[in-house]
Amino acid sequence: MKVNPFLQGDAPAWLSEDPLHKIPHLLKDLLELAEYAPDIYQTLPWLKKMDMWLLILERMSEAIEPDESPSQQEAILTSFFATVTRPIADVIEALYLSPLLRRVSTISEILHRMAQSVNMPTLPFDVVAGVCYSFWRHRASMISEDAIQRQTTAWRISWQQSSIQVRHMQGIQSPFLIFVTDEVCGKVLAFRSTSAPPEGADVLFTLYDALVFSSQDRWHLHPPARIAVQHALPPELIRAGKAWQIEVEEVQPQACAFLQQWEDALENRTLDASQYIRIIDRACEYTFGYAPLLTKQQAAHRLGRRWRGEDDPAWFVPSLREVLPAYETSVGGDGTVEWRGWHYREKEHDLLRYWPSETVTIRPSPVSEALVWVYWKQEILCQAVAEELCHKDGTYRPYWFPYPRLGE
Repeated sequence: MKVNPFLQGDAPAWLSEDPLHKIPHLLKDLLELAEYAPDIYQTLPWLKKMDMWLLILERMSEAIEPDESPSQQEAILTSFFATVTRPIADVIEALYLSPLLRRVSTISEILHRMAQSVNMPTLPFDVVAGVCYSFWRHRASMISEDAIQRQTTAWRISWQQSSIQVRHMQGIQSPFLIFVTDEVCGKVLAFRSTSAPPEGADVLFTLYDALVFSSQDRWHLHPPARIAVQHALPPELIRAGKAWQIEVEEVQPQACAFLQQWEDALENRTLDASQYIRIIDRACEYTFGYAPLLTKQQAAHRLGRRWRGEDDPAWFVPSLREVLPAYETSVGGDGTVEWRGWHYREKEHDLLRYWPSETVTIRPSPVSEALVWVYWKQEILCQAVAEELCHKDGTYRPYWFPYPRLGE
């Protein structure tokens, strides 16, 4: 069980630990941030009256003439943050500077629930916001202005049923193939095989593969300028299009010339499922010089059998979470989310125990069934891992290829 920060220390020592340096730097950061985001004055109206250089002069005057009245600006700051203890400040810092990029309103709600759980007074929203804003330099350094680098090309997401008979555990059937292709050159960037007509999640996961694995740059997202989809547009894709400022539209089905070409050479053959998708992969490599499935395999093998949360591409490129399918579920009384037989818990602060019996939205990671992203009221709350799939050192097993099951 995690220790509640509201039970650690009762002295409002956050500002007074370093009285000679911390307060001027805090005021400087708040005022500089207000230059970029004037709305901060609505949350912290007293900030309009503050001046860092005047504060320094007041301090110098107080040092020379101890009998002079103390600095009014310093009194305003210390009074405003008087209820913030060091343990609470540490938790706010960890929540705000997480790569999850939580909103200040979400952090305030987390602190509110932590306080309620131990019958302690809740920190006002403006105080929580003030502490968060004091860390804005670190937060800004985590957000790359060019994290999304749009390409000038266009992609098409399409699918059709194969003419090849494939053996599955359920019997012999003709699978459906989903392709993400570059419309300009026809190159296949990603594909998946499904036993039934594709649903929204299948489309989104195939697009995810194209975004993550077809680029060698794992620190940035390279969406195309336009995505054409052979289907009613999934809401997640519409949302992603707005976030990336790209065009997303629904188009009519179109036969895949690449698929027809290689299937003609396999006429009247029945293949095993793994053999089937590897033939497609080899055909992609022969035709376009790029094997989507092999590339995914190599990426997983480089990371090994023990993954950590930060190994997930959506951890350092948060926009990737926009294309993950969303599922509603509820938090159990023990602070876990049960989904598809696994029990997911937030490890760092055990946050989900403050949301018992409440409805949340999860977005499963495509790289491992051990990891989900948890949202509350459409905002990111935490990352959670399946307790049953987690090793003692906090790592978990990834999907192994075929990925996750015979390319599905």
